[in-house]
Amino acid sequence: MPLTPLHFGLNTSVGIIFKKYINIPMCVLSNVIIDIQPFLVVFFDCKFELHGFSHTLIGGSAIMLPVSVIFGLIRKKITKQKISIVSYILGGEVGVLLHLFLDSLMHSDMVVFLPFSDFVVANEHTKKFVNPVWIAGYILMILLIIINTVLRIKRKP
Repeated sequence: MPLTPLHFGLNTSVGIIFKKYINIPMCVLSNVIIDIQPFLVVFFDCKFELHGFSHTLIGGSAIMLPVSVIFGLIRKKITKQKISIVSYILGGEVGVLLHLFLDSLMHSDMVVFLPFSDFVVANEHTKKFVNPVWIAGYILMILLIIINTVLRIKRKP
């Protein structure tokens, strides 16, 4: 099902861990953007493959690169702050890679390495890892949020 919340825990956790380098909202938002193709297929009966171009390394990266730059430039213009566009690009690309990692374990119609290889990652063994990975991602996310909150409270005078 497109736009499932399964990816958000892992992406947010990685975003928090590397928050100095990547934009956390872009890392999380990339999960929604990358699932536009499956969304169109499921809800509007578009004649695309369910996990086609947007769910390959080249396709996902090609989609997220301009989207990340546009989001970064919009935020820079609106807030008038010094913002690193690179952090938006890294956030979007890391988010795509994590999304593709989880989806490739789960969906046997995904060919992540196209056009270089037609290797399909998902099988009966990899599907067993999906639930533990996304549950661990959410547990880690909650722990990191608690730790960051406690550290922020202790820093305030």
